[in-house]
Amino acid sequence: MRVLLIGWLLLFACDGTPPQTQTTALDQTQEQEAAPDPEPQPEPEPPLEAPTPPPPEKKTVPPPKAAAASSNIVLAPLAESDRVDYEPNGRRRIGVHRELPATAPEAAWTTDANGAPVWRVTVQATGAVALRLHFTGFHVGAGRVTVLEADSAKRGQTRSYSGDGPAGDGELWSDIVDGDTAIVEYYPADSSVKSGDAPFRIDKVSHMWASPLEAF
Repeated sequence: MRVLLIGWLLLFACDGTPPQTQTTALDQTQEQEAAPDPEPQPEPEPPLEAPTPPPPEKKTVPPPKAAAASSNIVLAPLAESDRVDYEPNGRRRIGVHRELPATAPEAAWTTDANGAPVWRVTVQATGAVALRLHFTGFHVGAGRVTVLEADSAKRGQTRSYSGDGPAGDGELWSDIVDGDTAIVEYYPADSSVKSGDAPFRIDKVSHMWASPLEAF
């Protein structure tokens, strides 16, 4: 018995570890070596992003049509037989009334420098020294109509007409325009109006071959 005890003590003295402790450490090492490696975790998928909506479609607004050649009313020069300088009573005669086409020219709508819609027509009585225009069915309400000389150097005060005309019956003669060409511009009260017929008709022109001052 004494011999076994001495042998055990010698074994402990050589290793420094009790048999039970040595066995336990070995068992732990074997468990660690036998433990399977942890399965790799899948990488998280990136969050789904909402599709970017396409940019809003830009609506292209066609530019307004400029006044074309068809917006001009041109009367030929007077024949010599149409020029009668004196009435039977001896009074000086300086002009004659001439009929204009019954239909308004097409493509007369355009825009002014500020982008406002305007119906524009040019009336020419070739060879006239001065002229006046007659309007019928004139009902422009809060809109306005201006009559200008085509030659800007001859322009004086702007002449504007509105409502149903000065007499309120839809009939009016414009003031005298110097030269043989007048520009008529109609500005509707509703700026959204950019097409259609004007609310009046120019049916006559007073073609003057002499200055109105010579009639007196």
